Amino acid sequence: RIAHAANTLSRRLEEEQQLRTQWARDVTHDLRTPIASIRSQLEAIVDGVYTADRETIGGTLAELGRVEALIDDLDELMRLEAPSVHLTRDVCSTELFVATQRQRFGRELERKRLQLDVALHSGRLYGDEKLLDRAVSNLLANAVRHTPEGGRIELRIEEESPERTRIVVRNEGESIPADELPHVFDRLYRGEYARNSHGSGLGLTIARRIAELHGGDITIESDAAHGTTVTIAIPDLTYSS
Repeated sequence: RIAHAANTLSRRLEEEQQLRTQWARDVTHDLRTPIASIRSQLEAIVDGVYTADRETIGGTLAELGRVEALIDDLDELMRLEAPSVHLTRDVCSTELFVATQRQRFGRELERKRLQLDVALHSGRLYGDEKLLDRAVSNLLANAVRHTPEGGRIELRIEEESPERTRIVVRNEGESIPADELPHVFDRLYRGEYARNSHGSGLGLTIARRIAELHGGDITIESDAAHGTTVTIAIPDLTYSS
């Protein structure tokens, strides 16, 4: 039994090392592209190929924004994956929770003429409100990004059972290819569906980690007829009391 446990530990350590190596490669790749773009733009300005006008500088600032967003998401994911991470669980109002999301995405919804339909079948959420807010914000950001102009997004909070609450985000638009669905929660995964978007590639990974920290899970479904639906299900630990 000791030998078996030692072999299992050895395999897990080897797998963890492989994951860390791949993680470092992925981060390097995702940072190299915008940094190379910034460098080329600045060199072109120095060489007189580009003029330092508002449009050129705006493009450079946009690339810097991509780098900052990636670094911020990396920092948050590392914090959430630390063994010492602590959740502040409490009961929060779903109405206030949704109102915050509406305010946050109001400008983008208006810009793309998107309709956000909200259905609250539960008046409360139990968990770390800040972390749940971040998880749902990530899902809505993806929905806004991939919903065509004039389309519709749905946000539902409902009881799956008295002991379990579901947060559902569904959006219209192009479906995710079936072969990509098993990988969308992987770190920095960017298949053909998301390759041309401006996200960091960590939003769904962070959402999954937040669901796991709450003792819950996250699932995704996507097809041409119904669009893309992401569901976070978390237990309500106050039910037994």
